[in-house]
Formats: sequence, structure tokens, C-alpha cells
Amino acid sequence: GLRPDAPIYAVHGPYWVGYKPLVIGEGTSKLEAGIWYPALNPKGDKEQVTYTTSVGDFHGHALLNAVVDSSKGPYPLVVFSHGTGGTGTGYGTIIEHFASYGFVVIAPNHNDQQEANSWAVAEIDRPRQDIQVLDYAEKITAAGGDMAGLIDMSRVAAAGHSQGGSTALTMGGA
Repeated sequence: GLRPDAPIYAVHGPYWVGYKPLVIGEGTSKLEAGIWYPALNPKGDKEQVTYTTSVGDFHGHALLNAVVDSSKGPYPLVVFSHGTGGTGTGYGTIIEHFASYGFVVIAPNHNDQQEANSWAVAEIDRPRQDIQVLDYAEKITAAGGDMAGLIDMSRVAAAGHSQGGSTALTMGGA
């Protein structure tokens, strides 16, 4: 479905894309998130998934709960922060694209939109939540973890859109 003049980087990468919904932490630090990753697809299933969120359903191109393709791991990690009023899965198109090129992407659903002064709260809470995501990634890639040895914690990026872009800059030291 690409335009004939689409640039080479618009083409799906060499990996199938897997997706799993996550809950990171518990109690007041409970954070819903999603993880996208290079996956195996031995049956050649069509990459299609419905992301169900509090703001609606989003249709994407990933394999729900697929087995990780460990052939080229460990893979670099991207922590992706959504814009105000959004969700991580709402950015599935770009996140799936990253995963199709060999990145593991974790996108938390920041829960700061319910606060009275959400922008100020987000400036503090979102970087803390992204640190929580990094701690979680460290845990699942450690020996005995769900993705043991498959995330390269020495190659980590923060990315985002709008308020999520501000969060990414903060994570980078701005």
C-alpha cells in the first residue's frame, strides 16, 4: 500500500513484529504499557492486532504474544512516550516500524491526564515512569526474565511526541 515514491525507510523492516500488553508495577505505581519486539512467525500469520485502550481501539500490524526472534539479539531498547491525551498504542504505526527494524520498544500509557494541573504533573511523573520502564526492561532481560538476554541495555533511546517528546528530552538530560 505504499506510494511508488515512498522512501526506502518507509518500507517494513526485515523482522516480524510481536506485541504484548504489560502492567509494570503495582498499587499507586501501576503503569499499563505495551512492548513491541522482533518476533518469529513460523505460520506466516498476517500481522494484525487490535490495541484496546481507554481512549478507544487502535488497529495495528503486529502479532499478539508472538515468540521473540532471538537470532539477532540482543536488541536496542526504545522507550516511547505518547503525547498528552494519548496512549502508547495510539502510536503503534511508528512503534511497529521501529520493531520491524530490530528494536524492542516499550511504550507506557502515562496516567497524568486525570490531574488538575496535568502539564506540571507530567513534567515530574513521566520521567519517573520512564525510569520505571527502564528498571522493568532491566529485570526482564536479566537471567531468568521473560526476555532474558534479548534487550541490550547499553543501547537505549528515549523518543516521543509532543509532551512525550519533552519527556524524552528530559530523559536525555535536558
